[in-house]
Amino acid sequence: MLWYLDSHPTDQALARTLLEQAGWEVYTASTAALSFRLIRSWLEGSRDLRHTRVFIIFDLIMDIHGLHLAAIVRDEQWAGRFTSAALVGLTAGYSAENRHLGKVAGCDALLTKPLTASQVAQLAHIEPCLAQNPFPTEDEWLRRWLVEEGRRLLAVKAAHIQPGRYRWSPSDIAILLKILSGRGHQPADTATAPLVGRFGGYEQMRTYLAGLIPLLDAPYASLLSDLLAGASIAESGKHLGYGRSQSYVLFHRLAQRISQLLSQTEAEDELEPTQALALPDWTAP
Repeated sequence: MLWYLDSHPTDQALARTLLEQAGWEVYTASTAALSFRLIRSWLEGSRDLRHTRVFIIFDLIMDIHGLHLAAIVRDEQWAGRFTSAALVGLTAGYSAENRHLGKVAGCDALLTKPLTASQVAQLAHIEPCLAQNPFPTEDEWLRRWLVEEGRRLLAVKAAHIQPGRYRWSPSDIAILLKILSGRGHQPADTATAPLVGRFGGYEQMRTYLAGLIPLLDAPYASLLSDLLAGASIAESGKHLGYGRSQSYVLFHRLAQRISQLLSQTEAEDELEPTQALALPDWTAP
């Protein structure tokens, strides 16, 4: 299983094609803030990953610097809260400084972008860092700054994308699913724009709902996947072996299940802003 995080749509599309051709189960996102909650849900154990290789490949330049994200994920792993995942950073400007900072943040590899077929082949030889904070003492201040500043930035970004803070009715979800499948309402319609806006936009909504697929039981996961691909309700149900009436029953049950997931307000799932360390750029104090 692999998460690919990149704000550049062309690079993201190319990488997805290469990774899927190599046999990876790929999930993509264009912002670190939007994807972090879902990544955390998976690595915290909502999905059995004990026998699954997990990779997170991320561009360094996103809404939140990729090294902040890497440092947080690795910090959670060392604290025993996350399943181990291999962290691979992507940069257009490979340098000794980036390599050092990537190591401090807990990256297992740093590759140049755009991703190539030869780099995808290298993933088979990358293993996640399992050591408990193995970095030199003199770099610990920098690692802690990456973690704490990253948490603060995620909290700021998360304040603008908080679907879990709303009450979602099954009819709300049904409308959104029809938008995804290209049937019925459009994202900018007066009646639907407020619902789409809760996610920060149409593409963010697609990314968020796609990230729910691993949290759903079959056949709901398959149905949602087909709807995201633009299939109609009847087409999606037929693909699963259901008749037209059964397909609509399944569709509304899917809407109920998603409304339950989105309406769960979990205090422990909200990131609280932390005091940022007053360090100028990457300069030591």
